[in-house]
Amino acid sequence: MSHTDTSTKHLFGLSRFGGGPATLILTSLLAGLVTSMLIAVVAVWLDPTGTRSPLLLFMVVTLATLGPASAGWWVAFVDRSTLRGATPRPEESVEGLWLQRSLAAAFGICFAVVGLGSGVIAVAHWSVPSDVLLLSVCALMMLSAAGSYLVIRAKES
Repeated sequence: MSHTDTSTKHLFGLSRFGGGPATLILTSLLAGLVTSMLIAVVAVWLDPTGTRSPLLLFMVVTLATLGPASAGWWVAFVDRSTLRGATPRPEESVEGLWLQRSLAAAFGICFAVVGLGSGVIAVAHWSVPSDVLLLSVCALMMLSAAGSYLVIRAKES
C-alpha cells in the first residue's frame, strides 16, 4: 500500500486483527472498560481511609480511568499504516528529534534539581511526605520536558 493512498486510510484507522474502524473503537472501549474496572477493584481494595461507599469509589475510579485506558488499548490495536494523516516514520520526523533532545535535556535538569533538593533536605533535616515528594518529582519531569521541547522548537522552527 502506498502512503499517499487515502482511500484505505481512516480517521481512527483499522485494527491489526481485522475489521473496520467501528470494530477497533468498540474493541478499544471494551478492553478499556475491563482495564478500568480492574483498576477500580484495586483502588477499592487498597483504600486506606475505608470509604463509606466502596461502590461510589469503584464508579468514580472506573469513569476516571476509562478514557486513558481505552486510548491506550486503541494505540495497541491500531494499524498505523491505515491512519489518515499519520507520519509514516515518526521517529525520523523533526518533531521526533525535538522530543528526543528535549527528553535528554529534561533528564539533566531533573537529575540536577533532585540531587540538589536531596542535599538541601538532608542538610536541613526537613521531613517531607513521600507522596508530596514523588508528585513534585513527576511535575518537575513533565514541566522540564515540556519546557525543553518548547525552547528547542522555538529555536529551530
